[in-house]
Amino acid sequence: MLSIDSKLYVHIQSLKTAKEAWNELKNTFQDNGLDRRVGLVAQLLDTKLKNFKNTEDYVNRVMTLSHKLNDVGLTVTDEWCGIFLLAGLSEEYRPMESCGKIITSDMVKSKLLQDVRYKEEESEVALVAKQ
Repeated sequence: MLSIDSKLYVHIQSLKTAKEAWNELKNTFQDNGLDRRVGLVAQLLDTKLKNFKNTEDYVNRVMTLSHKLNDVGLTVTDEWCGIFLLAGLSEEYRPMESCGKIITSDMVKSKLLQDVRYKEEESEVALVAKQ
């Protein structure tokens, strides 16, 4: 009771345990409606690698939005998650889409993050060579 705003007491004052309080607040304020689902899908479709400072942030954003959609009852399979990861890539990554394998989020994530590490290693070597 001490860790929540006093305006919320009305929702939990008769409950006995912290778990009961948590569940009541979750049920009261969790938005699983159509607007929430549409908003999350729109965010996922608008997520592009070029809008992030690094690949890890991009991957984390797509994965987080996919998990949020699963939490509100709209199932995003692992294949769809991989497809969303591919959909937000720039043209330089397009050859990755035609690799002929079954698409999974882990496969796309590992290829993206390997590519980033390779480019970082290249840039470090070039930087040392210039000095």
